[in-house]
Amino acid sequence: MRALFQSLFFSFCRPFDFASYIGGWNSIPLEEKNRWHSLGIRPLDLSEAIAMSWIFKIISSILMLVILNLGEFFTFVHPLLKFHLPTHSLIIFIGCSTAFYPLKTILTVILWKWAVRVFGLLYMDDEEIEKHLNDILAHSLSSNVLLAVPFVGPIFQEILWPFYLFAGLKNTYRLGPFQAMSIFSLFFFFSLLLLLALFMATISILF
Repeated sequence: MRALFQSLFFSFCRPFDFASYIGGWNSIPLEEKNRWHSLGIRPLDLSEAIAMSWIFKIISSILMLVILNLGEFFTFVHPLLKFHLPTHSLIIFIGCSTAFYPLKTILTVILWKWAVRVFGLLYMDDEEIEKHLNDILAHSLSSNVLLAVPFVGPIFQEILWPFYLFAGLKNTYRLGPFQAMSIFSLFFFFSLLLLLALFMATISILF
């Protein structure tokens, strides 16, 4: 378990170096690579990364409920210290978002697997894509460490998650910055076209 956490935090703190490590490239000095091996640091399995992400989501939800209840306590001690009190609906929302977080993560992984497989063919063959695809997606989930930071952590996690995926695509597959970014751009472009087509179809049906 200790090696698992160390691998996760190394992946989080050094995204580009860890992506090179996943790909087996020699950009990392041999002494440092040997030190990583001695610490038990290794690429995470996708199932391990999803499980670790769930742990940080649970920590985030617990901290949020504690902070909200502290606000309720201070409001009770001094009525002038107004605080937005947690409602039952908010507690239910936090509980449901935590319970279904693995499902959301799995669906996100499936979506990006499809995107990388389709648009990655512009630069690689199928075998090369599949070799490290799960490792790259597991690496991108290391951004979920930020979930442990109350309130602002989930916001930064959503912002930085594409950055970790970009680091994985670039350094694991040895793509250029433009090539790695184009996979994102093409995916979002075709997603936008699909949403626009669905919107126009809905309008035409209704009117």
